[in-house]
Amino acid sequence: MNAKAESEIEIARRIAVNLAYVMKMQGMSQAELARASGVLEMTVSHVIRAKHCGTVCTVARLAEALGVSVDRLLRPSLTGRAPRSRRAARAS
Repeated sequence: MNAKAESEIEIARRIAVNLAYVMKMQGMSQAELARASGVLEMTVSHVIRAKHCGTVCTVARLAEALGVSVDRLLRPSLTGRAPRSRRAARAS
């Protein structure tokens, strides 16, 4: 994997972890975030699962709906933990 691909994966993971964390702290579901942001629920799901990091506009809309800055979603993990795959979560 090249450095560009690795950095894109890292950005997607950062956004996913931080987005899920902020949503949890605010008690907001994916469906609620989708409605509040005007982003499709499937897109919200993909961003939270780090399937892709979303466009700048998408991330900005999600951040605005949560009342946080885009910078907060891009920071190294707010929780100090890396995202776990569903398979890893089931195994533990």
